[in-house]
Amino acid sequence: DASGAFVLDISPDTLEERLTLERAGFLPAIAMAHVGDERKEYVLEPGVSVVGRVVDEMGNPIAGASIAAGRVVAWSQVTWTAADGGFVLDDVEPGEYISLAAPGYAWRQMVPTDPKAEGKQRVFVLARERVIAGRILTSDGTPPSYVSLSAEPEEARAPAKMRPERLSAW
Repeated sequence: DASGAFVLDISPDTLEERLTLERAGFLPAIAMAHVGDERKEYVLEPGVSVVGRVVDEMGNPIAGASIAAGRVVAWSQVTWTAADGGFVLDDVEPGEYISLAAPGYAWRQMVPTDPKAEGKQRVFVLARERVIAGRILTSDGTPPSYVSLSAEPEEARAPAKMRPERLSAW
């Protein structure tokens, strides 16, 4: 009703129900209700709006980039950028991760859900993916049926004094 009061008719065999409360502009809430409990008050917390524009390193908009909000393994919502790279995600929980991805660009994840930034357009830059390409052959010139291939930045392996950018200091 207008005061927010509700009454649910449930099965006579039920002693407990899981309530899911949802309303646009607010975060969804889940609560357990027990038959016979005193009337409880359930409070919906406002979500934040993440407004942004996704561009490449030159400032060009990236259309069709996917934007997801959630908790790493469970995205609560997904949207895609428009032709101008713009997007809006409403009802995002403060602290949720925002993930950005587009074909040909490196995936990016961050936590931009600061309530102070709500509604202010933010610009997110996706860098082009860099590729290393090649062909693996055995000594007789045929491709092997299975090869394990891994990569790590050279800086991660080389001692600091041997890194190429430091060789000129020798």
